[in-house]
Amino acid sequence: MRDLLRQRMVIEHKRTILMQHAASILAKFNIVDLPCSAADPEFAAFVSSLALPEQYAMTVLMFHQECRQVCEHKRMLETYFKARLRPTVALQLLVSIPGIGDITGAIIATETGDIHRFADAKHFCSYCRLAPGAKDSGGKHSHRSGSKDGNKYLKYAFTEAAIKAMMYYPDIKRFAARIEHRANPTIARTVVAKELAKIVYYVLTRQQRCFAFKGVSITKRSDWPRTCKPGRLTGDATLLPTA
Repeated sequence: MRDLLRQRMVIEHKRTILMQHAASILAKFNIVDLPCSAADPEFAAFVSSLALPEQYAMTVLMFHQECRQVCEHKRMLETYFKARLRPTVALQLLVSIPGIGDITGAIIATETGDIHRFADAKHFCSYCRLAPGAKDSGGKHSHRSGSKDGNKYLKYAFTEAAIKAMMYYPDIKRFAARIEHRANPTIARTVVAKELAKIVYYVLTRQQRCFAFKGVSITKRSDWPRTCKPGRLTGDATLLPTA
């Protein structure tokens, strides 16, 4: 099951690349405000309505067809997962965290294993590739980006969860906006992913659901996908450190 969940992430990565290829071709003709993505069924009608050269239109439609096929394979895998995933206590605790749904929670649970093998939240974040690497030379210590130490699948899962959390939780979106103002969107997304990893550590070690983000009670938007609703568990609110 863990290997199949990894294949689902590979398929999702392929879908993103195909969408980017289609968008980059349209950008050559200053078509940047797209009403839909290359993964949507109505994208073919949108491309046909454009005055594109035949060769470019054919290429974009080919990317669209590949993207649709990849999306169908992704749906088949997710249907298979949801029919076989067991509502374990760990999984029900994880889906109470902002941005984490059934599939993402299963990925985190299977890739993490026993949470008690990590000494603290910092070690867990480092294993998830959410902590900067170290570059030591001549008695000097500095951080370096792009570290390959740790689990790349957890890095992907938490990044995906961070994107969803920023989309559907206004409090988390405002937190990311403050970081983006003094840094950039990539760093802001990584910081949110790291905070979610810390929450996962505390939720699993304390066996309590999550009701707060950075010490602030969170409220999700009404259009949050129904498949990502938290599990029905009872327990006290998790007290998370604000530092």
